[in-house]
Amino acid sequence: MPENNSITDIRYKLLLRMIGELQLTDSLVAVDNPYGLEADVVAELVAYRKAWTDIAFGSLEGIYIDYNSEMLLAGITMPKLPDGWTVMTRSVGDLPPILVHSSHFDSYDASINTSVSVS
Repeated sequence: MPENNSITDIRYKLLLRMIGELQLTDSLVAVDNPYGLEADVVAELVAYRKAWTDIAFGSLEGIYIDYNSEMLLAGITMPKLPDGWTVMTRSVGDLPPILVHSSHFDSYDASINTSVSVS
């Protein structure tokens, strides 16, 4: 084992976020396509994943700790999820976040300007 196995706090935060985004999207880009997504949607999700990988392993120039920003980091442009996709979480309990498409919402969220019910 190397004597010095440390990485910067910035790199650590970037890698953790990348790992989280990759895990969140794994089933959406799976070879068996369990959601039956169209090829262009899968390609957009693959590009989203690649963008996070590029950030996590890219240059740290211009990235700095900011205690008032998401991830406590500033100086990065976070990749945008493909249209219609959003992360949903529970405010109570230990359920993990999920990634869903707006066509599968079964409740109203005033922060999202659409209301779609599943039939």
